[in-house]
Amino acid sequence: MSFENNGSDEQDPQQEGGRIPSIITARQLAAIEGETSQRFLLEPFLPVVGTALVAGQPDTGKSQFARQLAILISHGAGEFLGFQLNLSHHKAIYLATEDDPISCKELQGRQHEGLGLQPNESLRFVFPEVLDQKAILHTLEDALTAEPADLVVVDSFSDVFGGNDMNSNSQMRQTVNSFDSLAKKHKCLILFVHHINKAAYGKAATQQGIQGGSGLTQKVRLAWQISPGESNKKHLSVTKGNYCPREYKEKALVLIFNEETFIFSLTEETVNIGLVSSEAELSRVEKEISFCIPIVRQLLEESHGMTYKDLYESIMTELDVSEATAKRRIATLYEMKYIKKGADKRYFWDQEDDDPNPDHPDNNLEPPLN
Repeated sequence: MSFENNGSDEQDPQQEGGRIPSIITARQLAAIEGETSQRFLLEPFLPVVGTALVAGQPDTGKSQFARQLAILISHGAGEFLGFQLNLSHHKAIYLATEDDPISCKELQGRQHEGLGLQPNESLRFVFPEVLDQKAILHTLEDALTAEPADLVVVDSFSDVFGGNDMNSNSQMRQTVNSFDSLAKKHKCLILFVHHINKAAYGKAATQQGIQGGSGLTQKVRLAWQISPGESNKKHLSVTKGNYCPREYKEKALVLIFNEETFIFSLTEETVNIGLVSSEAELSRVEKEISFCIPIVRQLLEESHGMTYKDLYESIMTELDVSEATAKRRIATLYEMKYIKKGADKRYFWDQEDDDPNPDHPDNNLEPPLN
């Protein structure tokens, strides 16, 4: 058997600036530089290039988890939670849509201290003026062109979603595709911080529990879910993972979360993912916010909206709690959709009826003030 075309005159597909054309032959594909061992940014979970997400219910530490990873990458760490990091640039970008610079200053400061590190120039924070997907993509494009990075954290995904219906698979995939194209162009990973559906609170971690459903989880390369455990324990589950070993899809890692430093550490424990649930923790969260729901509602309705600073200072005064606790209450109320943020970044009440949580079967909260 003979072949007329042996491909001897084919050009190296990586000759032009390392870019690989969209259509290449099998021979060219075999000649591409790079090994499959370079597939992971964080072995065996996060890919070097593409999109991934970490999701969870309120007060599980999603943002702290992602920020800890970004800090370690910016310092050229060799591992995260005991798993190997493979870095090219030792740089990260953290796009914050929910926290203001003052809040991030405090949070990242405590995390740096907890890790025994000092803030450096290799971690850049982006605080978008307008929550517009095109503008945010343009900002990230400029930042990555000026200085490449291994990781871009987008916190949170719902604020950069470009559609008007998170249950629409086509709109969800279109949004993820936009960020995935950016990741592929700049050879980095984009990690979304996201929420789970209220109906999934306290339940076992599944893809279906993540807001956006299959349109989101089918497109990202990896989906993590952080669930609350007993005391200061958190469960880290892989609900979707391309090339991730089966053992991590069947058993959740048990982490310890330090509430003083906001640092996660790995234990030797694991738990079957089907058993990862915490109805008791759900009740705890709801009890904690039940006292501030009527107060926050009254504050926001009487003032016709408040700035972040005015709101947390008012909560501190009314509930006699610390600044950190007041800010956590705001974050929880926002994630649970009791309050919303307007285009001018002021906060408003976001419940149309008097029942603070009509979907919860065990709801026994007092109704908010009128």
